[in-house]
Amino acid sequence: MLGLITRIAAGRPLLLVVEDLHWADRSTRDLIAFLVPTLQELGVLLLMTYRSDEMHRRHRSVRW
Repeated sequence: MLGLITRIAAGRPLLLVVEDLHWADRSTRDLIAFLVPTLQELGVLLLMTYRSDEMHRRHRSVRW
């Protein structure tokens, strides 16, 4: 995934959108946490959306 994003972002701005993060499983959250530092170096803007009304009251918040 990192290689693909690196090739696409080479020499041009890139916006990466991840929607409905409230439904993300642990492996998806781990992937995003892994990618974030590198995306900053590549100049990639990462936009993530979630709906707090879809989360259970005791849902553990994702901390980036």
